[in-house]
Amino acid sequence: MSEDGEKKIKVLVTGFGAFHDIKVNPSYEIASRLPSSLNTINGTNVSLIIYPSPVPVAYNVVQTLVPRLLEEHRPDIVVHLGLDTGRDYFALEASAPRDGYHQVPDTTRKVFTKAEAKSLWGKLDEHLTTTVDREDVLQRMQASFARSHGTKKASAKKGGKKDGKVVTENDVRLSDDVGTYICGFIYYTSLAWFVQNSANRRPVVFFHVPTLPTGEDLDEATKITTVLIEALVESEMER
Repeated sequence: MSEDGEKKIKVLVTGFGAFHDIKVNPSYEIASRLPSSLNTINGTNVSLIIYPSPVPVAYNVVQTLVPRLLEEHRPDIVVHLGLDTGRDYFALEASAPRDGYHQVPDTTRKVFTKAEAKSLWGKLDEHLTTTVDREDVLQRMQASFARSHGTKKASAKKGGKKDGKVVTENDVRLSDDVGTYICGFIYYTSLAWFVQNSANRRPVVFFHVPTLPTGEDLDEATKITTVLIEALVESEMER
Protein backbone atom coordinates (compact mmCIF):
# COMPACT_ATOMS: atom_id res chain seq x y z
CA MET A 1 0.00 0.00 0.00
CA SER A 2 1.42 3.42 -0.94
CA GLU A 3 1.48 6.44 1.37
CA ASP A 4 -1.57 7.95 -0.34
CA GLY A 5 -3.58 4.79 0.33
CA GLU A 6 -3.50 3.50 -3.23
CA LYS A 7 -2.98 -0.22 -3.61
CA LYS A 8 0.34 -0.88 -5.32
CA ILE A 9 1.84 -4.19 -6.32
CA LYS A 10 5.36 -4.85 -7.60
CA VAL A 11 5.78 -7.53 -10.25
CA LEU A 12 9.23 -8.68 -11.32
CA VAL A 13 9.41 -10.00 -14.90
CA THR A 14 12.31 -11.73 -16.64
CA GLY A 15 12.91 -13.23 -20.07
CA PHE A 16 15.78 -15.30 -21.43
CA GLY A 17 18.43 -14.64 -24.05
CA ALA A 18 19.75 -16.68 -26.94
CA PHE A 19 20.43 -20.40 -26.69
CA HIS A 20 21.21 -23.21 -29.14
CA ASP A 21 19.91 -22.03 -32.53
CA ILE A 22 17.54 -19.45 -31.02
CA LYS A 23 19.22 -16.13 -31.76
CA VAL A 24 16.36 -13.92 -30.58
CA ASN A 25 14.43 -15.32 -27.66
CA PRO A 26 10.75 -14.29 -27.74
CA SER A 27 10.49 -14.52 -23.96
CA TYR A 28 12.69 -11.45 -23.55
CA GLU A 29 11.12 -9.75 -26.56
CA ILE A 30 7.78 -10.01 -24.76
CA ALA A 31 9.22 -8.79 -21.45
CA SER A 32 10.82 -5.79 -23.13
CA ARG A 33 7.48 -4.81 -24.71
CA LEU A 34 5.54 -4.79 -21.44
CA PRO A 35 4.50 -1.44 -19.95
CA SER A 36 6.23 -0.11 -16.85
CA SER A 37 2.92 0.09 -15.01
CA LEU A 38 -0.73 -0.85 -15.40
CA ASN A 39 -4.02 -0.75 -13.52
CA THR A 40 -6.21 -3.79 -12.98
CA ILE A 41 -9.99 -3.76 -13.20
CA ASN A 42 -10.20 -3.81 -9.40
CA GLY A 43 -8.21 -0.58 -9.15
CA THR A 44 -4.83 -1.95 -8.20
CA ASN A 45 -1.82 -0.03 -9.48
CA VAL A 46 0.88 -2.42 -10.69
CA SER A 47 4.53 -1.49 -11.06
CA LEU A 48 6.35 -3.81 -13.46
CA ILE A 49 10.02 -4.32 -12.77
CA ILE A 50 11.34 -5.62 -16.08
CA TYR A 51 14.88 -6.95 -15.92
CA PRO A 52 16.46 -4.74 -18.59
CA SER A 53 18.37 -7.37 -20.52
CA PRO A 54 17.90 -11.00 -21.50
CA VAL A 55 18.80 -13.37 -18.69
CA PRO A 56 21.72 -15.48 -19.94
CA VAL A 57 20.95 -19.15 -20.37
CA ALA A 58 23.60 -20.07 -17.82
CA TYR A 59 22.99 -21.84 -14.53
CA ASN A 60 25.59 -19.98 -12.50
CA VAL A 61 24.35 -16.59 -13.72
CA VAL A 62 20.76 -17.43 -12.79
CA GLN A 63 21.85 -18.81 -9.42
CA THR A 64 23.41 -15.46 -8.45
CA LEU A 65 21.23 -13.02 -10.40
CA VAL A 66 17.75 -14.12 -9.33
CA PRO A 67 18.28 -14.05 -5.54
CA ARG A 68 19.92 -10.63 -5.93
CA LEU A 69 16.93 -9.27 -7.85
CA LEU A 70 14.49 -10.71 -5.34
CA GLU A 71 16.42 -9.28 -2.41
CA GLU A 72 16.77 -5.89 -4.07
CA HIS A 73 13.18 -5.43 -5.25
CA ARG A 74 11.19 -7.61 -2.83
CA PRO A 75 8.45 -8.11 -5.45
CA ASP A 76 4.92 -9.17 -4.57
CA ILE A 77 4.75 -11.42 -7.62
CA VAL A 78 7.39 -12.89 -9.94
CA VAL A 79 6.80 -13.86 -13.57
CA HIS A 80 9.54 -15.73 -15.42
CA LEU A 81 9.06 -16.08 -19.18
CA GLY A 82 10.71 -18.77 -21.26
CA LEU A 83 10.52 -20.34 -24.69
CA ASP A 84 9.40 -23.89 -25.41
CA THR A 85 9.88 -24.62 -29.11
CA GLY A 86 7.95 -27.87 -28.77
CA ARG A 87 4.64 -26.20 -27.93
CA ASP A 88 2.24 -24.13 -29.97
CA TYR A 89 0.44 -22.72 -26.93
CA PHE A 90 1.17 -20.76 -23.77
CA ALA A 91 1.63 -22.73 -20.55
CA LEU A 92 1.39 -21.66 -16.91
CA GLU A 93 3.64 -24.08 -15.04
CA ALA A 94 2.85 -25.47 -11.59
CA SER A 95 6.18 -26.53 -10.12
CA ALA A 96 9.89 -27.01 -10.63
CA PRO A 97 12.25 -29.88 -9.76
CA ARG A 98 15.26 -29.44 -7.52
CA ASP A 99 17.45 -31.91 -9.39
CA GLY A 100 18.30 -32.87 -12.95
CA TYR A 101 20.20 -29.79 -14.10
CA HIS A 102 23.37 -31.83 -14.52
CA GLN A 103 22.00 -33.38 -17.71
CA VAL A 104 22.02 -30.58 -20.30
CA PRO A 105 24.87 -28.04 -20.58
CA ASP A 106 23.98 -24.36 -20.75
CA THR A 107 25.32 -21.84 -23.26
CA THR A 108 28.64 -21.74 -21.40
CA ARG A 109 28.86 -25.54 -21.81
CA LYS A 110 28.49 -26.03 -18.08
CA VAL A 111 25.93 -27.97 -16.06
CA PHE A 112 24.66 -27.52 -12.50
CA THR A 113 26.08 -30.59 -10.83
CA LYS A 114 24.34 -32.87 -8.36
CA ALA A 115 26.84 -31.73 -5.73
CA GLU A 116 26.02 -28.07 -6.38
CA ALA A 117 22.29 -28.75 -6.14
CA LYS A 118 22.73 -30.65 -2.88
CA SER A 119 24.91 -27.91 -1.41
CA LEU A 120 22.47 -25.14 -2.33
CA TRP A 121 19.08 -26.82 -1.92
CA GLY A 122 19.72 -30.14 -0.18
CA LYS A 123 17.30 -29.35 2.67
CA LEU A 124 14.48 -28.25 0.35
CA ASP A 125 11.78 -30.40 -1.24
CA GLU A 126 12.51 -32.26 -4.46
CA HIS A 127 9.71 -30.28 -6.11
CA LEU A 128 8.53 -26.79 -5.17
CA THR A 129 5.09 -25.62 -6.24
CA THR A 130 3.81 -22.10 -6.65
CA THR A 131 1.21 -20.92 -4.14
CA VAL A 132 -0.53 -18.95 -6.90
CA ASP A 133 -4.04 -20.24 -7.60
CA ARG A 134 -3.41 -21.02 -11.26
CA GLU A 135 -6.95 -22.23 -11.89
CA ASP A 136 -8.33 -18.91 -10.66
CA VAL A 137 -5.77 -17.01 -12.73
CA LEU A 138 -6.74 -18.93 -15.86
CA GLN A 139 -10.43 -18.25 -15.26
CA ARG A 140 -9.70 -14.55 -14.90
CA MET A 141 -7.72 -14.64 -18.14
CA GLN A 142 -10.59 -16.36 -19.88
CA ALA A 143 -12.96 -13.66 -18.70
CA SER A 144 -10.60 -10.94 -19.90
CA PHE A 145 -10.20 -12.55 -23.32
CA ALA A 146 -13.96 -12.90 -23.58
CA ARG A 147 -14.44 -9.21 -22.81
CA SER A 148 -11.80 -8.16 -25.32
CA HIS A 149 -12.27 -10.66 -28.13
CA GLY A 150 -15.78 -11.95 -27.89
CA THR A 151 -15.58 -15.72 -28.20
CA LYS A 152 -11.81 -16.16 -27.82
CA LYS A 153 -10.91 -17.72 -24.49
CA ALA A 154 -7.82 -19.10 -22.84
CA SER A 155 -7.33 -22.79 -23.63
CA ALA A 156 -10.42 -22.75 -25.85
CA LYS A 157 -8.57 -23.91 -28.94
CA LYS A 158 -5.65 -26.12 -29.68
CA GLY A 159 -2.78 -24.25 -31.22
CA GLY A 160 -1.65 -25.07 -34.72
CA LYS A 161 -0.08 -23.62 -37.82
CA LYS A 162 -1.69 -21.70 -40.61
CA ASP A 163 0.27 -20.61 -43.66
CA GLY A 164 3.48 -21.50 -41.83
CA LYS A 165 2.66 -19.23 -38.90
CA VAL A 166 2.09 -20.35 -35.33
CA VAL A 167 -1.53 -19.78 -34.36
CA THR A 168 -2.04 -19.44 -30.62
CA GLU A 169 -5.64 -18.12 -30.48
CA ASN A 170 -5.06 -16.99 -26.89
CA ASP A 171 -4.45 -20.64 -26.08
CA VAL A 172 -3.24 -20.63 -22.48
CA ARG A 173 -3.08 -23.91 -20.59
CA LEU A 174 -2.14 -25.16 -17.17
CA SER A 175 0.94 -27.38 -17.19
CA ASP A 176 3.34 -29.11 -14.84
CA ASP A 177 6.23 -29.75 -17.20
CA VAL A 178 8.72 -26.93 -16.83
CA GLY A 179 11.63 -29.29 -17.53
CA THR A 180 15.16 -29.66 -16.18
CA TYR A 181 16.93 -27.06 -18.25
CA ILE A 182 17.18 -23.34 -17.58
CA CYS A 183 13.40 -22.80 -17.33
CA GLY A 184 13.04 -25.24 -14.47
CA PHE A 185 16.21 -23.93 -12.90
CA ILE A 186 15.11 -20.29 -12.72
CA TYR A 187 11.67 -21.35 -11.48
CA TYR A 188 13.10 -23.48 -8.68
CA THR A 189 15.60 -20.76 -7.79
CA SER A 190 12.83 -18.21 -7.24
CA LEU A 191 10.54 -20.64 -5.45
CA ALA A 192 13.41 -21.64 -3.15
CA TRP A 193 14.11 -17.99 -2.31
CA PHE A 194 10.53 -17.50 -1.19
CA VAL A 195 10.59 -20.71 0.85
CA GLN A 196 13.64 -19.40 2.66
CA ASN A 197 12.47 -15.80 3.02
CA SER A 198 8.69 -15.60 3.01
CA ALA A 199 7.15 -18.34 5.13
CA ASN A 200 4.33 -19.98 3.17
CA ARG A 201 4.14 -17.56 0.23
CA ARG A 202 5.61 -18.56 -3.13
CA PRO A 203 4.01 -16.02 -5.52
CA VAL A 204 6.05 -17.08 -8.52
CA VAL A 205 4.93 -18.38 -11.91
CA PHE A 206 6.75 -19.62 -14.97
CA PHE A 207 5.04 -18.84 -18.27
CA HIS A 208 6.15 -20.89 -21.26
CA VAL A 209 5.64 -19.19 -24.61
CA PRO A 210 5.65 -20.82 -28.06
CA THR A 211 7.71 -19.87 -31.09
CA LEU A 212 6.59 -16.41 -32.23
CA PRO A 213 8.01 -15.78 -35.70
CA THR A 214 6.52 -12.36 -36.50
CA GLY A 215 6.17 -8.97 -34.88
CA GLU A 216 2.42 -9.44 -34.91
CA ASP A 217 2.81 -12.68 -32.95
CA LEU A 218 5.01 -10.93 -30.41
CA ASP A 219 2.52 -8.10 -30.01
CA GLU A 220 -0.30 -10.56 -29.39
CA ALA A 221 1.86 -12.53 -26.94
CA THR A 222 2.64 -9.30 -25.08
CA LYS A 223 -1.08 -8.63 -24.72
CA ILE A 224 -1.60 -12.17 -23.41
CA THR A 225 1.23 -11.74 -20.91
CA THR A 226 -0.23 -8.42 -19.78
CA VAL A 227 -3.56 -10.16 -19.19
CA LEU A 228 -1.71 -12.84 -17.22
CA ILE A 229 -0.09 -10.24 -14.96
CA GLU A 230 -3.40 -8.47 -14.38
CA ALA A 231 -5.05 -11.79 -13.52
CA LEU A 232 -2.22 -12.74 -11.17
CA VAL A 233 -2.48 -9.45 -9.31
CA GLU A 234 -6.25 -9.61 -9.02
CA SER A 235 -6.12 -13.21 -7.82
CA GLU A 236 -3.41 -12.59 -5.25
CA MET A 237 -5.06 -9.42 -3.94
CA GLU A 238 -8.37 -11.17 -3.37
CA ARG A 239 -7.02 -14.25 -1.57
